[in-house]
Amino acid sequence: MKKMFYRKEATLFAFIGVISLAILVYGYQSSANLGAITVHVPYANTAVFWNNEEVRLTTATDQEVVVGRVAPGEQSVLVYKEGYYPWEKTLYMREGEKADIFPFLVRENPGQHEVDPAIFANVIPPNGKKVSASGAIAVDNANGKIYAIRLTDDKSTLFCGYEHETETCYETVVVLDIQQTINNVDFYPDRDDVILFSTKDGLYAIEIDGRGTRNFQPIYEGSTDGFLVDKRTSSIYVKNGQSSFQVLP
Repeated sequence: MKKMFYRKEATLFAFIGVISLAILVYGYQSSANLGAITVHVPYANTAVFWNNEEVRLTTATDQEVVVGRVAPGEQSVLVYKEGYYPWEKTLYMREGEKADIFPFLVRENPGQHEVDPAIFANVIPPNGKKVSASGAIAVDNANGKIYAIRLTDDKSTLFCGYEHETETCYETVVVLDIQQTINNVDFYPDRDDVILFSTKDGLYAIEIDGRGTRNFQPIYEGSTDGFLVDKRTSSIYVKNGQSSFQVLP
């Protein structure tokens, strides 16, 4: 009887050991499949939501918020600051992927400050190619389309992505196709990945990042004859007829 009892006990312990090992291996494999999303948030007091749940309220400018243990598949990130347009990005995450996203936030009512029209004398940028401050990206427009052009070999997510598990990179991507006249283009102050463009209806910002839907925000809505970016002060100026004013910051 004792031998039978010990035999059953040994079998039970062996069974428990196998189950524990299986759980441990499965847990390790599951963790290995999980990734992370790092959200680079430009402003303090900004809420970051992941799949509709708040993850963090930032306490400083240029803060990184890391969303860990992200499963493969579609993931949604929303960034919101009171008084600014919300920014949202949907990513399709691969197993174990580490993704970085860079929200840009525009005030809903940026205000307008009149400036001397002389600021535009001979400096309104012509319709044509602009190069970012880093020299890594150029932006151009033609026939109602805005193009971003990669000038380096860096495999940025702005120009590279996975198609059927194979990474594909492009030299040029079409950022916007609106089939109407685009007056001029430039880069958003202090950003390589956000483009400013003006039409007869206003001044707008759009991101190059094509993962999910490209975020598109109005800077100034109304008739405009052009705009100017002062990279030294990170300011944006708009010309409307005889009036000239600063809209950012």
